[in-house]
Amino acid sequence: VTFTCPKGQWCTAGLVVDCPTGYYNPLEGQDFATACLTCPASDYCDEGASAALPCPGGTTKRADGVAMTSEADCLVCGEGTFCPVGSKEATECSAGTYNDRPGQEMCAKCVAGTYQPDEGTTGCIDCPAGTSVAGTGSASLGDCAACGSGRTSGAGASTCTDCLAGTYGPSGINAECDQCPANTFSDSDGAVSCTACPAGASSPA
Repeated sequence: VTFTCPKGQWCTAGLVVDCPTGYYNPLEGQDFATACLTCPASDYCDEGASAALPCPGGTTKRADGVAMTSEADCLVCGEGTFCPVGSKEATECSAGTYNDRPGQEMCAKCVAGTYQPDEGTTGCIDCPAGTSVAGTGSASLGDCAACGSGRTSGAGASTCTDCLAGTYGPSGINAECDQCPANTFSDSDGAVSCTACPAGASSPA
């Protein structure tokens, strides 16, 4: 039976030698130590490795340059960053996204009603009351659109609602709708002003 030197090793004069830590050999039948290739910077290689293995998603290679020999040597990426498989370093979440947990492969988009203009953050900012944004991943306060006259919203809203009958919204940005003053009324939703009561009629404030 013919002996073939296994992957991850090299053979000479009847000796079978493992590739050392930090090296790998993907080929069979190798008879020189130079068959052991240097492990890529983003991968790890244990003694006798036949393949270089990338750090899994949510982790990155060591920053001190020490050869990695197992997945345990990969460093967990911090909050506000993300690390795809095989990352050499953590990448900050872009504007419009965030990450509030360590060890993540991707960042989450800001949900509707929120925005985030900065990179590397762990959360998003509520749109101000009287504005809204329906889409996800908003990166600017300017994405929070004014509700418009006769409409209102609370902070962090994805939609606006009409002011109810008996109230009105006089400006383009209404954090809340105003009650109609005494002796005025609005009898439909979405009013931008109140109407004076007819002669001989009145209403409470």
